[in-house]
Amino acid sequence: NSQDLTFTWVTSMLLEGWMPDPIPIVGRADQLAVAAIQREIAGGAPFTPLEHLGEAAAIFLLYEAGGGTLVTDDLMARQVARREEYNIRAVSTVAIVADLMRRRPPVVTEKLADDYLNALRRADRLHQQLSSAHLLSNNLGVFT
Repeated sequence: NSQDLTFTWVTSMLLEGWMPDPIPIVGRADQLAVAAIQREIAGGAPFTPLEHLGEAAAIFLLYEAGGGTLVTDDLMARQVARREEYNIRAVSTVAIVADLMRRRPPVVTEKLADDYLNALRRADRLHQQLSSAHLLSNNLGVFT
């Protein structure tokens, strides 16, 4: 089923670092739609041409495909994707790691989860003091 396929893809992405090739968006109307989503994600704040572009393109492509799951740690992108007009399932990588830790048997260990959270912090992508204990307790806050 599709949940098993998503689980398999996300597991390989997290554990093996695999990502598919990008999908080009070439039509002018499609590019304008992506730019509008990009502005929504920015929420009125100034942004560079590449900021939020990947998330905006992914939301557009998922919407055009009729659904799917957006995996992003960008809170605004998750909120935009979940809006009624797009109705895209959106999750953070932190929520995925938490889910993989809670599976029986666990797919991700507490150490691997803490290593991942620390890597996000080092990359300035995580500012909260989350630990594997938070993930196990399902205390994810904005990372759902």
